[in-house]
Amino acid sequence: MNKECTLKKSFVVKAVTFLQKIHVALLNFINAILYWLGLVNRLFIDHTIDSTTALSLYTSQLAVEVP
Repeated sequence: MNKECTLKKSFVVKAVTFLQKIHVALLNFINAILYWLGLVNRLFIDHTIDSTTALSLYTSQLAVEVP
């Protein structure tokens, strides 16, 4: 009985951890899309930045660590 309970708890912990990783990956993907849309808006519509600045902003964002 105790061994079965421990196995169920272990499975639940692994499942929750996996779902959390998927959730973080989806949020990062959505964040990247929104970030690029903002860059495209500034680059092609507002003309407030040039392509070199856009690329440097993007590469600086890639250097940020994700928890």
